[in-house]
Amino acid sequence: MTAGSLASWLRCPICGRDLDALGDEVLGCSSGHRFDVSKRGYAGLLVGKAAAARPVTVGQLDALDPLFAAGLFTTTTDALDAVLPRTAEARILDAGSAAGHLLGPILANRSRAGALAVGDSPAVVARSMRNSRSDGLLCDTAHDWPVRDGTATAVVNLLAPHRPAEFHRLLAPGGVFIAAVAGYDHLAELRPAGEYPEWRDAAAELVDDVFPWFEHDQSRTVTEQHETSGATGPALVEARELIGGTATARAVEPPAGSITIDLTVIRFRRRRRPV
Repeated sequence: MTAGSLASWLRCPICGRDLDALGDEVLGCSSGHRFDVSKRGYAGLLVGKAAAARPVTVGQLDALDPLFAAGLFTTTTDALDAVLPRTAEARILDAGSAAGHLLGPILANRSRAGALAVGDSPAVVARSMRNSRSDGLLCDTAHDWPVRDGTATAVVNLLAPHRPAEFHRLLAPGGVFIAAVAGYDHLAELRPAGEYPEWRDAAAELVDDVFPWFEHDQSRTVTEQHETSGATGPALVEARELIGGTATARAVEPPAGSITIDLTVIRFRRRRRPV
């Protein structure tokens, strides 16, 4: 992770021209706009009045550690690894991977691959960089991303809001978009007693949502149960919004016994032109 590798992904959020490394701690474009590389190593390109960093607590991020250490998402990581193309010098844009936990083990075995973690939370971006040896970008993800056209070979967007038109722009021809969506039973044990959400086919909805930009290629479903412990039970409650769970105004007790993982990993291929 260097200023040079970071700049290779980015364009100026003000004028749109490519950014270059101007030393180890500054990025700049030919129009004269300058941006500091943060002490944590990511590019902070939040600009404009509408930009706002998303609050994610250190406690939420720390709670992910025991969950992944206990292997709750090992099968999900394996599914992601299976659908992520094994190109020699892949460039993977991480638009959501549980703060790098899902992508990190894969990148550890792909030494020539490069990755950029993108997010609107400084804590999440920094933790993603640490967990997956990626470059990092803090930006307003609700608007145009300051990332160069066609710079990525794959976009990974797991259990996070998706931006299909933006992903299409960022991907090179032949690139893939990989998503993970939660099934109805995912983390069901964390729902307050008596709460039964309306059933919806999230995977089918995603296929429809991205159809103009992406063609469905393949899907892999992960459905399994894991025993909980004194460490993983409270961690599941704390981190639930980062692993496909939902926020609730009602108190949630740590699950006793087991927890259900119900996810679908879907690979899409970039259409040459939107339809």
